[in-house]
Amino acid sequence: MKFYMCYISISEAFMKNKHFINIVKAALFAALTCVCTLLLPVPIPGGSGYVNIGDVMTALSGVFCGPLFGFLAAGLGSGLADLFAGYVIYAPATFVIKGLMAFTVALMLKANAKYMVVPGVLLAEAEMIGGYFIFEYILYGFASASAGFFGNLIQGSACLVISCVMIYVLRANKTVNRLLLVV
Repeated sequence: MKFYMCYISISEAFMKNKHFINIVKAALFAALTCVCTLLLPVPIPGGSGYVNIGDVMTALSGVFCGPLFGFLAAGLGSGLADLFAGYVIYAPATFVIKGLMAFTVALMLKANAKYMVVPGVLLAEAEMIGGYFIFEYILYGFASASAGFFGNLIQGSACLVISCVMIYVLRANKTVNRLLLVV
């Protein structure tokens, strides 16, 4: 009986600690970002990467985890996906680029949660396209960076639409708000 009471008091203490909840949410979104990035990759012709739905989880990380924890969740999840997929050289850049995407979405929604969803995700996808263009330009030169640009543009456009729909739908759900919007 004493063990059970101790367990309840410890679990209640953790559930009241917003920092602990945000760490758990960040870990959850990092795992979801990694899985969604690796799930059903569609290779881009010419060998310049692949299109995936990982950016959707990157945007949702910013929405539900806030700027700091969203940055960490999106960066770690996407960076791990690059490591698992064999794109090791991209992992550090991916960590920064995807982390900044989540950070941007979170900041834009903090400014105005109702009207900044589309501009926030649009700006985040523009960061992704520009970030990878700069990274590939440094590594491989202009021709290769230009080839990757169009693949990233396709991915960014698809994820922009899916992310915005998902954000509006999930934020309208009262149960999701109660569970996830503790930032």
